[in-house]
Order: sequence, then structure tokens, then C-alpha cells
Amino acid sequence: MTVDISEYIRLLQVLFYKGKEEIASEWQGFSAEKREQFLLRAKKELALPFVYHQLYQVELENELGKNLCLECRQYGKNAFRHQLALQQFITFLEKHSIRFALLKGTDLAFRVYPSPMLRSFGDWDILIHFEDIKRAIGLLLQDGWNSSQPIPHERPTHYHYPCLRKEGIRLELHWNLPKFEGCTPEQIWRHIHPLRTEGGFQCVLEPEMNLLLLARHASEGHYQVMSLSKLLLDAGQILAHDKVDWEHCKEICEELHQPYPGNLLGAFPDFFQPEDIVAMRCDETCTHAYREIFENREHTSRSSTIDWMMNNGSFSWKWVRENWRKVLVPTIEKRYAIPENASRLRYCWCGARYLSSTAFRVLRHFLVGNKAIQSQEERIAIAEGYNIRGQK
Repeated sequence: MTVDISEYIRLLQVLFYKGKEEIASEWQGFSAEKREQFLLRAKKELALPFVYHQLYQVELENELGKNLCLECRQYGKNAFRHQLALQQFITFLEKHSIRFALLKGTDLAFRVYPSPMLRSFGDWDILIHFEDIKRAIGLLLQDGWNSSQPIPHERPTHYHYPCLRKEGIRLELHWNLPKFEGCTPEQIWRHIHPLRTEGGFQCVLEPEMNLLLLARHASEGHYQVMSLSKLLLDAGQILAHDKVDWEHCKEICEELHQPYPGNLLGAFPDFFQPEDIVAMRCDETCTHAYREIFENREHTSRSSTIDWMMNNGSFSWKWVRENWRKVLVPTIEKRYAIPENASRLRYCWCGARYLSSTAFRVLRHFLVGNKAIQSQEERIAIAEGYNIRGQK
């Protein structure tokens, strides 16, 4: 017996919006097996800190509950360590008059969530103003940050520079936002404003822009990367923290030629409050397609970037020759969790595994194809407002 997506969302909604008595009642209505399945899914989707915090007054039986308690204590310690380091980092940027904005989990955990320990995060994602980015990189390299890859002198085609590391912390310096194809930094910064009314160089995205960033981030990897828990909890916290003007959100989407995030969030009326769903004024066709995308993700969970590229015809040997250097190393580091300062032998071994796996996927594509990917591509085209040929 497993918890299906509707049951999972319903309990997540109760934990987010309801009080102690309603949470206890809903939790007691689940069988012991379903409770365990729910907690395991929350752990897998990195929502455990929030879920455990909401359930701490409800008895969590057996060894699983004790183990979750220990894990959440580690989340708290990690959040405290990052909070201290981030405060020092912000002070450093302010001291050198670098304009910047925290992004994604780095922003949400420390500014939007009630406590940073409720939101898991890894790398620091920080957008640096396009006029300050080169100076910022030079200052950070002098301050002891280093990278396993060469830092390009010119702006990279990817939206962020190679990761910088210092004392166990990974930093991604963005010159643009992820998945905002065709948008210039100048356009992006029109919707970013100083955090304080007087002085200071720390900035913050407009709440409408933050929701758009969340939706575009969710689309990475053909909607396979971000967990459903993170999407719903992050959006719920933004709506609770800031007043959102949905008409202004639509105007931003039209200006930047991006899909409207209300259609994505509106696909989950079993999580969000009814008044929020009404305010979003969603397109029913798009929301239905988005819901189907998330309900069918498990069928493409083992597919790689190469599988998707071969399906849409963008994979070629020319692409391999032009991109292997900038794709191979970061992909291998992430896929095989290679630690900082690992030996070349380990890189070579993991690289051989990755290349043999890729060769197998290419051969399988030409022999049998992948109907699950084809179906998801069609749903994505509908959800984002494009037809199958990729035209508006």
C-alpha cells in the first residue's frame, strides 16, 4: 500500500494550512503503513524538515520516527552553519558595493520561510548585477573561493559561472536566471529592487518574479528535477509572505515571453487555498496538462538529458564535440557525488561509467525509442502554451 499523489498533496496541504487538532485527526486517519510511506516520500523530496516540524506534536511511532528526529536535528545544525556563513558573505558583498540578490532556496530559506531549518538547501544561488559580476568574481577569488574549472573571462553561455567552493560551501554566481531563454540581465533587473529603502546593495525579486523563477526552475530537466513538495511548499510560503498581484505577474510573463506560473500552481487546487486559485485565473487546458506531467513523471524518472535530446532531434555529434568539455565534468561531479579535491583516477573511472551508460542509451533509442518521453513532451508543449512543433 502506497500513498498516491492526491493523498500526499492532501496531507501536505493539511500540514501547511491547518492547526494542531486537524493535523492530528488527518494523521490518525492514515494507516501505519501509509504514514511510513508519506514520511519516506517527504524525506526523498527533501521536505522532511517542514513535515517533521508540523508533526512534532503528533506521536511518530516506531524506529522511523526516532531516526527522522535525528535527521531533522542535523538539518537544523546545517541551517545554522549556513546562516552564519551567509551573513558574513553578505557583509563582504555589501562592503565592496556589489549589487546582488539571493535566489531560490538561498533566498526562500532565510527570508520567506519562518525558519531556515524548515527548508532544505544545498548550493548558494546568488544573482550578481551584470555591471558588478566581473569585479565580484575577482574579489571572491582573492577571498579564498576556488573552482575546479577555469573561470571564463567572458560571460558563459550557461546562466551561471562554474561553482566556487570555500570551507565546504558551494556558490553559484548567476549573471542571469535559469530557464529565462532570450531574456537579458537588463530585463531581469527591472523586476529586482533593493531590500532596504535606504542604502545597502542586497536586492530582492518582486514576489511575482519570484513565483515565475520558481515555475521556471521547476521546468528544469523537463519537470523531472524539482520535487513536488518543494514546488508546493515554496509557492505556499511566497503567497503567505508576500502580496501577489497576478495581473502584474501576467504582464511580466508577456514582457519576458515566459509561461504564466499561475497555470502551473493552479494544477494543484488540492493544495492551495480556493481564493488563491480563483485569483490566479488559470487556463484549464494548461493546468490539466501540468497535472498530468507531475502524475506521469515516474515513467520518465530514469531518462537522462541525452534521452530527451535524442527524442526531440537536438542530439548530434556536432553538439557532443562543441559541448563535451563544459557538460562532462559538472555532470559527472553531480551524478556520482564526487567530493572536492578528488583524484584524477576517480574522475576517469566515473567518466568511463558515464560514457558507457550514454552509449547504451543512444543504442536503445535507435532500437526501441521512448514513448513515455514523447507523451511528456506533448504535455509540456500544451502546458507551456506551445504546440508540438514548438511554435506559439
